[in-house]
Amino acid sequence: MKEYLEVTVPGGDTVLVEGEALFELVKGKGEIFGVEIPLNSKIKVELFKAVPFHALTKSELKVFSGKILPIKGETIPKDWKNVFIRCKERRKPLKVLVIGDADVGKTGFVTFLANKFFNEGFRVAVVDSDVGQSDIGPPTTIGLGLMTKQVVMLSEIPLIDALFIGSTSPSNLFHRVISSVSYLVNKALKELKSEVVIIDTTGWVHGENGRELKFSKALAVNPDVIVGIQRKTELEPILTYLEKFFHIERINPAEYLRYRKREERRKIRAEQFKKWFNGSKVKEIDFKKIPINYCFLFTGQPLNKEEKKCIPISFLDKVVYGEVLEDRVLLVLKGGFEVDMNVLTTVSRCLNKEKVTFTNEDKLKNLLLAFQSKRKMFEGLGILLSIDFEGRRGKVFTSVEVREDSIIQFGCLKIDPFSFEEKYVGKWVI
Repeated sequence: MKEYLEVTVPGGDTVLVEGEALFELVKGKGEIFGVEIPLNSKIKVELFKAVPFHALTKSELKVFSGKILPIKGETIPKDWKNVFIRCKERRKPLKVLVIGDADVGKTGFVTFLANKFFNEGFRVAVVDSDVGQSDIGPPTTIGLGLMTKQVVMLSEIPLIDALFIGSTSPSNLFHRVISSVSYLVNKALKELKSEVVIIDTTGWVHGENGRELKFSKALAVNPDVIVGIQRKTELEPILTYLEKFFHIERINPAEYLRYRKREERRKIRAEQFKKWFNGSKVKEIDFKKIPINYCFLFTGQPLNKEEKKCIPISFLDKVVYGEVLEDRVLLVLKGGFEVDMNVLTTVSRCLNKEKVTFTNEDKLKNLLLAFQSKRKMFEGLGILLSIDFEGRRGKVFTSVEVREDSIIQFGCLKIDPFSFEEKYVGKWVI
């Protein structure tokens, strides 16, 4: 019994291969997203993703795994090719911002455009600002990649650096997203000397926040070209504003797109987290030596005996740790416990502080962390397993080599260290 399916693709036609898949071109000539596929090369397609193999001549494939969908003709629209031709004629360095609703083929178009420019000999960088479905860098980050070869999937582009947003959604974190995209675009141009920088974005284009995010991102990037991929006219409220300031290209989505359900997107992220934590070990972190960002914990002074008297006796046994900062009191409670307004009011008045911030041990367990250093804005991820509050130390599951110049950022998610499934807990958890 054969371990593969033999598929013949007539010249000019396409086969959409859905992952997780593996296939091989054994005869003929074809391309994927502008990349001509070498004979006898094996192509991997990631889980819940799809690539269109377009046969330039009659071709034969061996499909070892995955699903296939035969399609008459080509799935890459002609206007994609025309946009590349027009972009190629513009002066360099060139910044191209790509926007569109979810499941319109933004990542496919970015891959296609990057391949075409790279094949023409340009130095191409890609900034992936889709924090939920990131291909360059792990979920919760905005990644910068520099092309070293043509790619079938955007995830093949090597990660140069990234910035940790801490969440799989830009909601309530616009400032981090905008500043991160701006930083990485500048790095691509100035440090990497890129001639073409392509910026991929999230599919959030609806509602006041979706529109505002795209307006702000465009102003921060100041692109030479904005490419809007739309099915009908869903981007027009955004594009009609932006075209007063920027050159706009409107293009059609790819044909026969693979639509991903929310649960599929979560599974993709879990698989990506699993890859990023490959080779990780439990390491002890000394928070006295490592600065912390996106967190109040260990940025003040522990409550002394006199200050602890401000906590009602009936509630004191629920407090694991307390800290006094310039503007607030910080309380960590035993797992499962919350606090009522009367306690907050009593503590803040007694210690003459504006507010009381509190959390419990359960919210901190398995919290997603990121590491920075002087060398790179992103060194890798970690999962906070436990904290010794009095000793200001913690156990973290990570593959990062923690050094004296390391910096830790606290995220908005909890990640299960076994299943790598996520749970949102909110920004500035403590």
